Amino acid sequence: RYLGIPLVASKLSHMDCKVLVDKLMKRTSSWLCNSLSFGGRLQLLASVMFSIQVFWCSTFVLPVAVTKECDRILKSFLWHGVGNSKKGGKIAWKKVCCPKDIGGLGIKDSRAWNRATIMKI
Repeated sequence: RYLGIPLVASKLSHMDCKVLVDKLMKRTSSWLCNSLSFGGRLQLLASVMFSIQVFWCSTFVLPVAVTKECDRILKSFLWHGVGNSKKGGKIAWKKVCCPKDIGGLGIKDSRAWNRATIMKI
């Protein structure tokens, strides 16, 4: 491990990225989300949760299963205040991930963001 990410020479597996998923789950469970408003959860998601994910996305091509799992945690935290809820959201995630001027909430899609940051390298 270097700076919290695994040092591997091959393609990352789902198990290599378990640290990222666990870190997101631990962070969502540490906040007292019942007392947070929707706007508060949105702000935490946009700043803190996404920065954890960007660090990994800018370094590796993450497996699709990992990006889906990260999106599931973020969706669940935004709508229900917990990272592991099985309930669905109120609005489609694709619409939430749109820019604010189009009518979305300005949240970035994990898979699209991963592709964009890797293309910069």
